[in-house]
Formats: sequence, C-alpha cells, structure tokens
Amino acid sequence: MWGALAVSAQLLVVPPGWAGEGDVLGPAPSSRATLDRFDDADVNARRDAMDTAAVTFPMEILESRGGYVKVKDGAGTDMWLRSSQLRIRRDVPATVCVASNRPHYQASTPGIARDCP
Repeated sequence: MWGALAVSAQLLVVPPGWAGEGDVLGPAPSSRATLDRFDDADVNARRDAMDTAAVTFPMEILESRGGYVKVKDGAGTDMWLRSSQLRIRRDVPATVCVASNRPHYQASTPGIARDCP
C-alpha cells in the first residue's frame, strides 16, 4: 500500500484510513479526567464518558475521520474519541526536502531545512 501519492511537486495526498496514523499518547491536557466515547465519528453518537485513569496508553489509531479517531478499548471493542481531547503522536516524516529544494521556501521558515542534504 502506498503511504502517499505525489500529485504535484508540492502537494502530497494520503488516502483516508491509511494505516499507521499514529498513537494516542494520553489526554490533552494531561489533567483531563474523562474522555468522551462515541459509537461513530459523529457528535450525535456520544456513548458515554470514560475515566482517563482506567485507560492504558498508548493506544493505536485504527482510523481517523473528521476530528475523531477510532481505537480499541481494553476489552477489544472499537470506539471513537475526539481528537481534540487527545495527545497524538503522528508517524509522518517531513517532506520539505522532497516537496521543494528551492532555497527561498526553506529560508522562509527558520530551521525547516536543517535535515535536508
């Protein structure tokens, strides 16, 4: 499966539901006591709220859609969480060197091209 499809030299598109979207590291802010659970990626599909102390982090993201992420709870049941309530690690490499090797793009943001060859 392709991780990204180059549409142009400066635009990369990632297919929806692409595997390897990252991990849920914990609640955001870390002092949050509960997380809203949903049956679907829809604000009207709210199931309940769960205590963050009862959750084992990190949790693998199975799918993301419209501000929600799908994960499995401790019992192996799929559930949706609001991404705005979570700290998420994204496993997406930077593509500034691939997208553009023109100095004026790299110079416009200090430090952005530090890893470019």
